[in-house]
Amino acid sequence: MTRPTVATIDRWTPGEDRILGRLRTPEAIQSFLDSIEYSSDHFYREPRRVLADRLAHCFDGAMLAAAAAGYFGAQAS
Repeated sequence: MTRPTVATIDRWTPGEDRILGRLRTPEAIQSFLDSIEYSSDHFYREPRRVLADRLAHCFDGAMLAAAAAGYFGAQAS
């Protein structure tokens, strides 16, 4: 079995691109997070799964926010 490369991991699906493309500002990211259901699950969702499931708790939301910011080239500091 081959391991995925960074190039394959960094690609978003067309549907994910459509959603992430609208999350250009912190306010847009927060508005999106406010529009999805809060998760009381005892596991974490990666950003892709948050987009697919439309569920997130605080940590999941923070990871999605970081991914959305990174989508537009923001660097972690």
